[in-house]
Amino acid sequence: MSTLKFSPFSRAASGALLASMVAMALGGCVAYAPSGLTPGRSEAEVRAQMGEPTGRHALPEGRSRLEYARGPAGRHTYMLDFDAAGRLQAWSQVLTEANFARVQPGWTAEQLRSELGRPTQEQVFPLGQVRVWSYRFDSWDCSWFQVTVALSDARVTQTGLGPDPRCNAPDNHRD
Repeated sequence: MSTLKFSPFSRAASGALLASMVAMALGGCVAYAPSGLTPGRSEAEVRAQMGEPTGRHALPEGRSRLEYARGPAGRHTYMLDFDAAGRLQAWSQVLTEANFARVQPGWTAEQLRSELGRPTQEQVFPLGQVRVWSYRFDSWDCSWFQVTVALSDARVTQTGLGPDPRCNAPDNHRD
């Protein structure tokens, strides 16, 4: 007869997840995803349901975008677009391979943040005069999207998928 063994990290993560779920069930909780939000909602109504955004981005013609980076490993980022009057127009989960394919050399770092949100991880390489932004996403092959941005002009120089280092962790913990 074999027994299951759990690492302390896994127990701690499970405990934290359970505590979060209980807290959300008991009181004024914020939603993980905007799935219940319909167009026309005010920004105040959206914030009441979703909580404080992790970013705010200006769009043309007085429109705006609220960023909600979610998940323990940053696998989901929701962008909610508002018209100039502050009414919700649409929302989407932006960490997808289709959106990654749109990112091109020459994009500004500001444009990248407005489209994909904050990265899961940022590394600066002074000798190469670049920073690398890495985005986790739901991937069957345990990869993450990486964008190289020049320090000199804050423009994208290259993009690609790379192996997510969390997949090589001793307990293969992928949260």
